[in-house]
Amino acid sequence: MHWSRYQPHCNRARGEARLVTRGWLNGNPGQRPPADAPLPLRVTFTPPNRIRRDDDGMIGAFKHYRDGIADALGMDDALFRPEYRFADPAKPGCVIVEFPPLIEGVGA
Repeated sequence: MHWSRYQPHCNRARGEARLVTRGWLNGNPGQRPPADAPLPLRVTFTPPNRIRRDDDGMIGAFKHYRDGIADALGMDDALFRPEYRFADPAKPGCVIVEFPPLIEGVGA
Protein backbone atom coordinates (compact mmCIF):
# COMPACT_ATOMS: atom_id res chain seq x y z
CA MET A 1 0.00 0.00 0.00
CA HIS A 2 1.27 3.47 -0.85
CA TRP A 3 2.25 5.57 2.18
CA SER A 4 -0.27 8.30 1.32
CA ARG A 5 -3.14 5.87 2.01
CA TYR A 6 -2.22 5.26 5.64
CA GLN A 7 -0.51 8.59 6.47
CA PRO A 8 -3.77 10.27 7.67
CA HIS A 9 -4.24 7.44 10.21
CA CYS A 10 -0.66 7.86 11.42
CA ASN A 11 -1.12 11.61 11.81
CA ARG A 12 -4.37 11.10 13.74
CA ALA A 13 -2.73 8.61 16.12
CA ARG A 14 0.19 10.94 16.76
CA GLY A 15 -2.14 13.89 17.34
CA GLU A 16 -4.39 11.95 19.73
CA ALA A 17 -1.42 10.82 21.83
CA ARG A 18 -0.02 14.35 21.90
CA LEU A 19 -3.39 15.73 23.06
CA VAL A 20 -3.88 13.13 25.81
CA THR A 21 -0.31 13.57 27.07
CA ARG A 22 -0.65 17.36 27.15
CA GLY A 23 -3.88 16.93 29.10
CA TRP A 24 -2.08 14.79 31.66
CA LEU A 25 0.75 17.33 31.92
CA ASN A 26 -1.75 20.18 32.44
CA GLY A 27 -3.43 18.22 35.24
CA ASN A 28 -0.12 17.38 36.90
CA PRO A 29 1.97 20.57 36.94
CA GLY A 30 5.59 20.07 37.82
CA GLN A 31 5.62 16.50 36.50
CA ARG A 32 7.28 17.17 33.13
CA PRO A 33 10.35 14.93 32.81
CA PRO A 34 13.71 16.38 31.77
CA ALA A 35 13.89 16.48 27.96
CA ASP A 36 17.45 15.13 27.88
CA ALA A 37 17.27 12.15 30.27
CA PRO A 38 16.07 8.57 29.71
CA LEU A 39 12.42 8.07 30.65
CA PRO A 40 11.06 4.68 31.72
CA LEU A 41 7.62 3.91 30.26
CA ARG A 42 5.29 1.08 31.16
CA VAL A 43 3.09 0.20 28.16
CA THR A 44 0.28 -2.31 28.72
CA PHE A 45 -1.58 -3.68 25.70
CA THR A 46 -5.07 -5.07 26.30
CA PRO A 47 -6.49 -6.52 23.06
CA PRO A 48 -10.26 -6.26 22.50
CA ASN A 49 -10.71 -9.97 21.73
CA ARG A 50 -8.92 -13.31 21.62
CA ILE A 51 -7.69 -12.98 18.03
CA ARG A 52 -3.99 -13.85 18.11
CA ARG A 53 -1.64 -10.91 17.91
CA ASP A 54 2.12 -10.99 18.05
CA ASP A 55 4.02 -8.67 20.34
CA ASP A 56 6.08 -6.97 17.63
CA GLY A 57 2.89 -6.18 15.71
CA MET A 58 1.31 -4.48 18.73
CA ILE A 59 4.51 -2.57 19.48
CA GLY A 60 4.78 -1.49 15.83
CA ALA A 61 1.16 -0.33 15.76
CA PHE A 62 1.93 1.84 18.81
CA LYS A 63 4.77 3.73 17.06
CA HIS A 64 2.81 6.83 16.03
CA TYR A 65 1.25 7.14 19.48
CA ARG A 66 4.75 6.96 20.96
CA ASP A 67 5.82 9.79 18.64
CA GLY A 68 2.88 11.91 19.85
CA ILE A 69 3.81 11.31 23.49
CA ALA A 70 7.37 12.44 22.72
CA ASP A 71 6.04 15.55 20.94
CA ALA A 72 3.98 16.55 23.98
CA LEU A 73 6.89 15.96 26.35
CA GLY A 74 9.26 17.90 24.09
CA MET A 75 11.74 15.05 23.95
CA ASP A 76 13.22 12.53 21.54
CA ASP A 77 11.48 9.16 21.83
CA ALA A 78 14.91 7.52 21.54
CA LEU A 79 15.21 8.39 25.25
CA PHE A 80 12.18 6.26 26.16
CA ARG A 81 12.98 3.04 28.00
CA PRO A 82 9.77 1.07 27.51
CA GLU A 83 8.66 -2.00 29.42
CA TYR A 84 5.94 -3.77 27.44
CA ARG A 85 3.20 -5.80 29.09
CA PHE A 86 0.47 -7.84 27.45
CA ALA A 87 -2.79 -8.23 29.36
CA ASP A 88 -5.63 -10.66 28.77
CA PRO A 89 -8.24 -9.54 26.23
CA ALA A 90 -10.99 -7.23 27.49
CA LYS A 91 -13.49 -5.17 25.55
CA PRO A 92 -13.13 -2.57 24.15
CA GLY A 93 -9.34 -3.03 24.31
CA CYS A 94 -6.83 -0.33 25.17
CA VAL A 95 -3.22 0.65 25.56
CA ILE A 96 -2.20 2.16 28.89
CA VAL A 97 1.01 4.18 29.10
CA GLU A 98 2.46 5.00 32.49
CA PHE A 99 5.53 6.99 33.47
CA PRO A 100 6.54 5.19 36.70
CA PRO A 101 8.95 7.83 38.05
CA LEU A 102 6.41 10.60 37.46
CA ILE A 103 3.41 8.69 38.82
CA GLU A 104 5.25 7.92 42.04
CA GLY A 105 5.90 11.64 42.48
CA VAL A 106 2.27 12.73 41.98
CA GLY A 107 0.74 13.79 45.26
CA ALA A 108 3.99 13.30 47.14
